[in-house]
Amino acid sequence: MHYVRAQCEGADKALGMALSLTWILAPNVHGLYFKDLKQTLKKEQCDQALMITANVPSAKKIIVHGPDSGMGGIPSQFPVHEDTQFQQILSDSLEFFNIDENDVNSYFLTDTKTGLIHLPSCYVRDFYFFHRSFYPQLTLVKLDQEEAHLRMRQTAFAQRFIEVGKVLLTHNILKYSPQHVYTVKNWLHMLKDGGLDLRQTAIRQIAQRIFFLHDELTHLPSFPRKSLETCFGMYHGEMGEQLKAMEAVHKFTWAKRTGYASEPMPLEDDGDAAPVLLFQLMSDMFEKMENAFMFADLHLFINVVNGIMIMHCEDLLILRRCAATYIAMSIHFNSLFASQGFFLIMPTLLRCYSQRQTNRVFCSVVEFLCRQFYTLHRKPFLLQMCGSIANIIDNNNNDFEINPMRVKAKYWFALLKNMENMSDDNDQFDILGLVPYDKPLKALDLCYRDDPNTFCLLTDAIASCICVCAFAPESKRSHHMLHLSGAGWARSSIYLYSNGA
Repeated sequence: MHYVRAQCEGADKALGMALSLTWILAPNVHGLYFKDLKQTLKKEQCDQALMITANVPSAKKIIVHGPDSGMGGIPSQFPVHEDTQFQQILSDSLEFFNIDENDVNSYFLTDTKTGLIHLPSCYVRDFYFFHRSFYPQLTLVKLDQEEAHLRMRQTAFAQRFIEVGKVLLTHNILKYSPQHVYTVKNWLHMLKDGGLDLRQTAIRQIAQRIFFLHDELTHLPSFPRKSLETCFGMYHGEMGEQLKAMEAVHKFTWAKRTGYASEPMPLEDDGDAAPVLLFQLMSDMFEKMENAFMFADLHLFINVVNGIMIMHCEDLLILRRCAATYIAMSIHFNSLFASQGFFLIMPTLLRCYSQRQTNRVFCSVVEFLCRQFYTLHRKPFLLQMCGSIANIIDNNNNDFEINPMRVKAKYWFALLKNMENMSDDNDQFDILGLVPYDKPLKALDLCYRDDPNTFCLLTDAIASCICVCAFAPESKRSHHMLHLSGAGWARSSIYLYSNGA
């Protein structure tokens, strides 16, 4: 609170160190409610510095002092909107103060009080908040580019350290408090033959906290943006490697906390899942929450995992965590993924798969994922995968002509061929070890429980596409399936010819 109220040089580092201790201590503070903590911090006007869910209005204007401010120069005011970045303020300031074009790259925006250099890609609303009759002040200064870039890397490192602390603090507050939540099991054992229904009381309390945070995040303008922000182009030079490592820790923390419960939750026959997407709580105390979770919000949280997968898929620790999260979500939100859930993740996975064919570790993980998805959901997964890439399939076989937004047909065919090895249960990276459900995985739909766990490119993939075309030949989806069938037949012919068949 001191460093939030009295901004000074080094305040960001002090906040990061304070948070690094606070999230460790949080489990030992009894009676700590997330909602009460939010209200207390908001009253003290420091919630934005400690909570990832703080939704504080941004400053409406910002004052920028020019290079001649020490000689009585007149500052300028610029309006601030929700999507205003420091790059826009910097460009307008350079124009207002008539900075020579040859010196444009040597000027940077710094906080007048703390001397903090702001990264051009950062959003103003993340640093400056609304206060009545008070406007934040920046100074346009000329600096050596090497020195300025080093200071920006140091600033980015400190900000990521703070964000990691916020995520871990929120997780521990929800997981470990209040105290009686994690002692319900003992109470149930003692009251097995009668007494108060403490279990239902605990479930309601946990549900309230989960939905409270869910509601906070879905109404937060900076979510999921802040969870995916990355300082591209700053991983070189002094502090570059340290910043890259901190970025990976930041994304891993989000991937882990935006994951699943530590144990499987009981589901009712209708297949609806309880909303535990955000927390690794003691899920054996949960039961299904009827009609509580709005599937329309699920894409916000899946986008966090998708973004982390795109940026850090070459980091094996993060890759394992994201892959396990995908599998756990497809089980936990069974009813959603049986109808439309794979539309949210397969375009990302297949684009990455198409672009990273030289990375056998990543490709093998995607192939393993698809085999597990097919084991769990069978035809619904297959049809959703086909539908999700129908508009982005690329029949160009030239590896030197790459469109990152499309999926090359030959690599999609290779993935389908690999799925024929359903008997290959070699989990070389122990991904299923992070999935909190019974292994080996089995089909979730009772209709497929007795079917053999096999896959054939012709009789399953292409035959399913033909079935869709026959069912509704005039539909747009039929056109998509014809397009994919054509690509599949073409690749099959090439494959058979090359193998002498």
